[in-house]
Amino acid sequence: VTGVQTCALPISGLVLTVTPLGLVTTANPASILYGQPVPTLGGVLSGVLPQDAGKVAAVFNCGAVALSAVGIYPIGAMLTGSAAGNYTVSLTPANLTIAKAPTLTSLSASTGATSLGLPVTLTMQAASTTSGVPTGSVTLMDGATVLSMTPLAANGAAAFATSSLALGSHALSAVYSGDGNFLPSTSAMAGVTVGTVSDFALAATGVASQAIPAGSAATFNFSVAMQGAALASPIGLA
Repeated sequence: VTGVQTCALPISGLVLTVTPLGLVTTANPASILYGQPVPTLGGVLSGVLPQDAGKVAAVFNCGAVALSAVGIYPIGAMLTGSAAGNYTVSLTPANLTIAKAPTLTSLSASTGATSLGLPVTLTMQAASTTSGVPTGSVTLMDGATVLSMTPLAANGAAAFATSSLALGSHALSAVYSGDGNFLPSTSAMAGVTVGTVSDFALAATGVASQAIPAGSAATFNFSVAMQGAALASPIGLA
């Protein structure tokens, strides 16, 4: 007898009821990183009668879609096919697990060499190794010293400008803190060297070289560009 139906038999008013046959399906567990595509889920269906082979199948699904948050998503199953109405299904539980995705953090400086008191802009970026954009904050380190903790913009970037770096060499790094969907990461080192401030700069305004007889004099003209406060004493050239 195919289908779910009730038959009235012409024998003493007896009624024969045909109920759906129970099937068992087992889903295959799966795991992905946040930002990866949700895979096609599969499993095993058992108990289908020979006459219904090819007429009923199990389709597996879960509530996860692209960029679903990190977590555990139970896998469900439903029957499809022309004979699906003849069966019910019970599911052996399984889950799709979405884990945090790794990140890559980068750091760049507007200059690798500067003078004391002059500004340096440090640009930081936290990027996904899958898809999506990390959120949270990034900490700028000067060796073991924290220079700043800056929230990431919508594109995963942050910038910090400072004119307070001390004299000497600085090994700077950016540390991304991670969030609910992304793992922390640390950038490669960016070196910045801070030197003393020049008082002035000279630039030739005329010829830069002359040929003269021995014992004669030559005159050169320069412009003076002050780098800081005006000088109170003359500039001596040697």
